Parts: sequence; structure tokens; C-alpha cells
Amino acid sequence: MKKNFFISVFTIVVLVGSLFLYLKTHPPLSYSGITNYTEDEKKRVIEIENTGFVNLELNAVLVNGRDKGKVELGVSRSNHIIMGSGLDEDPAITFHSIDEFPIKPQSNSEDRTEKINKDELQSIKFYGIRIFGHEEPKVITIKYKYLGMPFSLEVDTVKK
Repeated sequence: MKKNFFISVFTIVVLVGSLFLYLKTHPPLSYSGITNYTEDEKKRVIEIENTGFVNLELNAVLVNGRDKGKVELGVSRSNHIIMGSGLDEDPAITFHSIDEFPIKPQSNSEDRTEKINKDELQSIKFYGIRIFGHEEPKVITIKYKYLGMPFSLEVDTVKK
């Protein structure tokens, strides 16, 4: 009886440890592009996506290692990604506090294509972070939680 108990506990510890190691080597938040504005060097927009399998929560966004400037989470319910120009003109794109919406996992490619082809405005299709700073952002650090574990994503806006 004790032997089965220890084998079960050992198996659970190995599985949890493997999951932790996998998540640390394959973090779920990624970015697919950055918009730099020539008319305002202090403004950036970063399109982000959750490549994991459950929601993640944004905690903080640091600009050049400091918590400065205005940061907003953009959500798009249209086929307009959160990059480029025209974000404020599109009524299906809204900006919120970074902790107002969880970042849902991206669908597989077939589901995503089907969701994009439907012209519905109920579901969020794209996410982005917009930064208005007091200084030019060179490194943007996005801190978030996934499955209760803290993670961070560093975005170098200088490298092209």
C-alpha cells in the first residue's frame, strides 16, 4: 500500500516538474510585430498572442526597465490586427487597462481562419499593447502570469 502511494506521489511530482520545465523553456506569450511611429518616437504598439492552452493575465508593462508612461491593452473584434495605423478609427478595436481582459489562447489555424472569416464582433480576434511614454522605448518588458506562475517577455524595439 505504501509503495503504491509513493509511486503515485513520485509520478505526480515528475509530471508537475516536467510541465514547469516545459513552460519555462516555451513561454506562452509571444509577439508578432511592433509598430514604430515616425511622428511620435515615444509611442509603440506591439501585437501579442497567447500560444499556450489556457488564459494568461497581464500584470505590468515596463519601458526601459521602469514603470513609466501610459500602457493600454488593445482588443480587436474585427480582422484588423492591433498594429499599424487606423487603430483609433476602427470601432471594433478598443483600448483598456492591461488587466481588464485575460489573453485567451490563439485558436488552431483552422478555427482562427473560420473566426476571421465570420464577420462577427462578439469574440476577440487579436490583442496588442500600446505604449505612450515619456521616453523612447528601447526595451519593453511584459510581465504576466500563466497557470499561476510569473513570466516576462522582453521586446527589443531597436533591433530590426
